[in-house]
Amino acid sequence: MSWTVSNSGVVNIIPVKARTDVTGGVTSTFTALIKGIAIVNARNASVVSNNIALIVNAIVPSIKVAYPNGGEKWIRGTTQMIKWNSTGSPGTYVKIELLKAGVLNRVIISSTLNDGSHPWLIPVTQAWGTDYKIRITSTTNPVYSDTSDNNFTIPAPSFSVVSPNGGEKWIRGTTQTIKWNSTESPGSYIKIELLKAGVLNRVIISSTLNDGSHPWLIPATQIPGVDYKVKITSTINASNSDTSDNNFIIPAPSITVASPNGGENWRRGTTQTIKWSSSGSPGSYVKIELLKAGVLNRVIISSTLNDGSHPWLIPATQAWGTDYKIRITSTTNPLYSDTSDNSFTIPVPSFSVVSPNGG
Repeated sequence: MSWTVSNSGVVNIIPVKARTDVTGGVTSTFTALIKGIAIVNARNASVVSNNIALIVNAIVPSIKVAYPNGGEKWIRGTTQMIKWNSTGSPGTYVKIELLKAGVLNRVIISSTLNDGSHPWLIPVTQAWGTDYKIRITSTTNPVYSDTSDNNFTIPAPSFSVVSPNGGEKWIRGTTQTIKWNSTESPGSYIKIELLKAGVLNRVIISSTLNDGSHPWLIPATQIPGVDYKVKITSTINASNSDTSDNNFIIPAPSITVASPNGGENWRRGTTQTIKWSSSGSPGSYVKIELLKAGVLNRVIISSTLNDGSHPWLIPATQAWGTDYKIRITSTTNPLYSDTSDNSFTIPVPSFSVVSPNGG
C-alpha cells in the first residue's frame, strides 16, 4: 500500500492495518485511517490523520478440470484419477459428473471433498464411446463449474491375434502356441477357430480361458495349405472377435535326401550312412531304394523308422557306376518322396602296385 502527501512536513508514516473481512469474489470498498507526524519545527510537532478509501479486488472463485481433459483412453474395469484445480473459495465440496456427447451420463459422485482429485472405478458395464467429458461443480454454488476441454475415450472391448498373424509355417504333428491380446472386458472365455480361405475349417477349442495363449497340437491329418488364419471370439459376445491379419502355412509333408546327394564316392564292401530330413509328418516309416540311371536297382530296405538315418553295407557285388541315386519314400503315402539331387559314384575296383614299382 502506498500514497503521496502534499505537505512536505509530514514524515514518519505509521503502518496501516486494513480490514480482511472481504467477501470472496466481490470487489469491496472501505476506509482506513492514516496517521503521520507533522513537524513544523524542532519544538512544534503534532499528529495528523486522514481517512482514505481502499478498493480490494478479491480473487474470483473457479474450478478447472485438469484430467481427463482430452485424448485419454480409460479402460472399463480400471481405476482412473480425476484431477482438477480450484482458486478462490468455490466451496468445500464438489460434484463430479460424466457427460457423453454433452449429455449427463452418470453422477460419478454427488459430493466429495474439493481436494483436487478423486479416484473413479470405471464400471465394466459402462457404454464405450469416444465422446466422454468430466464436469466438476461446486455443491455450494453451481456457478462455479468446469468441463473437460476435449473428449476422452472409453474404448470398446477388443481382441488382437498376435500369433499366428501371417507368414508362419506350422508343421502337422507339432504343438504351436496361439497368442492374442485383449483390452477391456471382452469376456472371461473365448472360442478359437481355424479358417482356411476365409471359411471355417475346424473349431480348435470351443471355450478356453481368455489368458492370452493356448497350445494347439496340429493334427497329423490336417490338410496342407497356404491360406490358414486363426479367429478368436468372445463366448459371451460374438461381436468381440479378431482374425489373423495375414495367412500362415501348414506345409505339405516332405522328405529330403541329405546324403548321398551328389559327388560322393561310396566303395563296395563299406558301410555308409544314408541321411534325410522330413517335415509335416510324412509317416513313421520309409522305404529306401537305390536307383541307377534313374531306374530301380535294388530296395535297400522296404521299411525303416523315419528317424533321419540308416546304415547301408554296400554289397561287394554291387555293380560299379557313376550314375547312382538314393530314393526315400513314405510307406504311408508314396506321394511323400525324394531322390538325391545329383548322382554319386560306386567306383570300379582298382589296384595300384606299390612295390616294386621300378628302379
